[in-house]
Amino acid sequence: MNDTYLQASQKLIAAINKLDEAFKAASTLDAKDKIYSAMEVIQDELNALIAAGLKDNAAQYEAQTQIFKDSKAELEKLKNQIDTLISFIKIASEVISTLSSVIALIP
Repeated sequence: MNDTYLQASQKLIAAINKLDEAFKAASTLDAKDKIYSAMEVIQDELNALIAAGLKDNAAQYEAQTQIFKDSKAELEKLKNQIDTLISFIKIASEVISTLSSVIALIP
């Protein structure tokens, strides 16, 4: 079953919140930059959903921004590196889980 816009927006919000926690826990500026870049891409996608009036729609989700569509590889890379970027294991595992759900939204 594919996600609806409502489900996708909930996943995007969850990922932004977890990435914010990861950003705060990151130990280097490079790590913070990588995490913040991912947050921006996901936030832009969420903003596009809101602007199009689709955030609460029950229709099947389709990615709205090209940068989000093109970000799958970078988000996968961040997901695989997150445990080395932050030292708090609990936050790292939560970020990995939320990023996995967002990556699954991208065709």
